[in-house]
Amino acid sequence: MHADESFVLRALKAGARGYLLKESAEADLISAVRVVSEGKSFFSPTVSRMLVEDYVRQMQDKDIEDSYDLLTIRERELLHAHSRGKKQ
Repeated sequence: MHADESFVLRALKAGARGYLLKESAEADLISAVRVVSEGKSFFSPTVSRMLVEDYVRQMQDKDIEDSYDLLTIRERELLHAHSRGKKQ
C-alpha cells in the first residue's frame, strides 16, 4: 500500500491489523500473514516508524510524559488487576 499517513490511519480505523508497503519484501508478506492470523499486528518498518513518531508527537502535544496518564480510572483498575493475574 501507500506510505501516506492518511492511508495508514484510515486502514487502522477500519480495523486493519497489519499494513505493508508495496515495496515490502515477499518474506514480509508471508510473515505478516502468519502474525496477523495469530491475532497480532504487523507493520512494515516504515509504517512502524511513522506510527511511533505520530504517537510521540501526540504525547508531546498533550504534554504527557507517560501514556499511563491517558487511561481512565477504570482502565487503570483493569490494568492493575490484569497485571496481578485477575480478570474482572
